[in-house]
Amino acid sequence: MFGRLAPWLRRPVAGFPTGDLVLAGALCLIAVASVLTGNPYEGPAYITLPVAIVTTTALAWRVRSPAVSVLLVVTAEIVQTFTSQVPGSLWSLVVSIIVVYSVAAHYPEGRAAIGGLVMVGSSMLQERIDNGVDYLFIVILFGGTWLLGRASRLWRTRVSHAEQHQHALARLA
Repeated sequence: MFGRLAPWLRRPVAGFPTGDLVLAGALCLIAVASVLTGNPYEGPAYITLPVAIVTTTALAWRVRSPAVSVLLVVTAEIVQTFTSQVPGSLWSLVVSIIVVYSVAAHYPEGRAAIGGLVMVGSSMLQERIDNGVDYLFIVILFGGTWLLGRASRLWRTRVSHAEQHQHALARLA
């Protein structure tokens, strides 16, 4: 079934892959519902609602320009951290994980490392402001996610080269 959906999810809408728009929209609905119900309470809605919308809609850029996703997510979360309290909902963690994976999977190693470090640094800063102690968790979670993104990029590159080689052999035959 996914085989039939895959071409539709990759089809661009206004320059964005449909799958990224669907993902951003679904997480945006979850985030807005979370903020409006106050579950979990992360501060006043006039702060947390725009942050929820910005961070989730940033996922629309996860393939097109992962740096934009990183910039939007980090900025919004830092604004919420300094004006209210540290984002601690599950949906915000999911957004951060997807952004770290995307930056690692779609950029060359140097830019991917910078994007990953910005995300980890931002999370470490938020943890410090919140007087938390989950630094190792942050490094392991985001580091592992970043490594999965790099492995995905490597795998896609190898598959692409194998396909090109196969086409070259077919032309020679």
